[in-house]
Amino acid sequence: MSKHLIIVLAAGAALSGAFAVSAARAADPGVCEDYARAAVSQFHQAQDHRRCHEFIRNNPTRWEDVRHERDARTDALRECAHD
Repeated sequence: MSKHLIIVLAAGAALSGAFAVSAARAADPGVCEDYARAAVSQFHQAQDHRRCHEFIRNNPTRWEDVRHERDARTDALRECAHD
């Protein structure tokens, strides 16, 4: 592989990584509040119906992904932000 091609590929990779980082933004607080309110309401509705209990048991991540993501971010921050 030529040196020029390697430089072009490296620059392209760096730029695509920069765009990916800059594209990640927090949602509007209203969106997050609405999402959380709906998720809690849906979970309670599912708990109220016996036929839904199996769905909850068989799809735990449907209800827990947000908690796992929050915990992963907390762990990452704890590891990198504290000496």
